[in-house]
Amino acid sequence: MDVSGDHRKTAPAVKGRIRENWRINCSMIKKYRSQFNDSYSPDQYRKILESMQQQIGEAIRFRIAESPIFIPSTLLEEMQQTSLSIVRQLSAQPDYARTAEDYIPRNYLFPAEDSHPLFLLFDFAISQDASGKTRPLITEIQGFPSLLAFQYFLSKEFHRFYDLSPELKFLCNGLTETGFRELFGKAILNGHDPPNVALVDVRPSEQSTSCDFYLTQRLCPGIHIVCVTQLRKRGRSLYAVTNGREVLITRIINRIIWDELQKYENEMRFSFHDDLDVEWAGHPNWFFKYSKLSLPFIRHPNVPMTYFLDQLGRIPKELEEYVLKPIFSYSGLGVVLDLTPDLLRQIPDESRKYFILQEKIRFAESLEAPEGTVHCELRLMYVWIEELICVMILPRMSRDRMMGCSYNRSDPWTGHGTCFFPGE
Repeated sequence: MDVSGDHRKTAPAVKGRIRENWRINCSMIKKYRSQFNDSYSPDQYRKILESMQQQIGEAIRFRIAESPIFIPSTLLEEMQQTSLSIVRQLSAQPDYARTAEDYIPRNYLFPAEDSHPLFLLFDFAISQDASGKTRPLITEIQGFPSLLAFQYFLSKEFHRFYDLSPELKFLCNGLTETGFRELFGKAILNGHDPPNVALVDVRPSEQSTSCDFYLTQRLCPGIHIVCVTQLRKRGRSLYAVTNGREVLITRIINRIIWDELQKYENEMRFSFHDDLDVEWAGHPNWFFKYSKLSLPFIRHPNVPMTYFLDQLGRIPKELEEYVLKPIFSYSGLGVVLDLTPDLLRQIPDESRKYFILQEKIRFAESLEAPEGTVHCELRLMYVWIEELICVMILPRMSRDRMMGCSYNRSDPWTGHGTCFFPGE
């Protein structure tokens, strides 16, 4: 793993020293990188994709990076400590909850909210400071599930087909595969009978993440995958129409992106604002409360400074050092990397509260590919039942400035990845 770059700008004369320090500090990880690059075979990669397609029942709709990323356990520990610190800060600020509800449109706040999110995601850009130390920097927080089931099966296939060292793990905090399956099942079902549980999205079969839906169903046999327009209300109960019959739904696995829902609200037979006798596996309020909305409230060395656009006294002089992000966007939609004062002035006053300015992150070159280098963002995926526990890492690799899979469709060794680290 060769790394250059910096959260700020790094002078060219310093870059060689940074790269050398990285080799010294992470020689163990370089060993895995060298071993992988020397033994990599496109045929193995093809077999992984074929095996996944067979298990899912359809082709994966986004690009899978050819190589895993190998990270030291110290980097994983730092990211986990940062994540826990963020949760503690937000939980300790009574003003945050009140301010959050002022920013969230009222039609996006729903009844029966639980005490904390069931799923939490922390996205870390892999950067590096001037001393050569790796710096994981938060780019986003999401109180929403990610592709946990898909990542579990994909990581297993990468480990198997590439014949990786047994000491390399992909499940965090000492979780065994049995332990993960039990935790995942508890989070999804919470004691409900699977036929009364529905994974709900907008047109789920058309979503790029449908692979995860089908593998969630494989880990929890009997649950339904339904479009939100297939749900019906009678009294306080919800029913899903599947295979021509109605089935009582007592727990919803919430996978709805709310701006997508707006297009189909007129087809719904109920409202999420209704008093419903339903449990949430991921209450929708957390999609908004643990989001980019929370970033201006956090002070931490691993969190770039972030400001609400409507609270800026003046436009920063070094505007090129910031990015503009809509608070409630998803998958990088609406992010502006190259800002001008005119662009900011054109945003109407009534809309400015829904944008943040965040310090720009300089990605490190985190993965040494056969042709050039690739930078990386690591998503730590948490489940929060009795305790908040990081279960897995989902990397996204890119040669460009945007990290999402929708932006990395063709370049080799980019896209959705897998992550391994030395275990005990």
